[in-house]
Amino acid sequence: MTSTITLFEHQDEPFPWADRDLSLLERLRRSVGTEVLRATVRGGKSVVQATQHVGVIRLGNQTIQVLPKI
Repeated sequence: MTSTITLFEHQDEPFPWADRDLSLLERLRRSVGTEVLRATVRGGKSVVQATQHVGVIRLGNQTIQVLPKI
């Protein structure tokens, strides 16, 4: 089952990322040439943070939609 997370630019959201997700993020970064999403820890919880790029990214069964900040 696929679920979707919607973020605005620079927003973060709890995301229980696994090693596979980190590998996919690294492949995406190398492919695009810049960091599109950032996996980090805030307040002891794993989160995914959007950067200034907008669009839709698929990480395994997870879809992450990044919208422009208004």
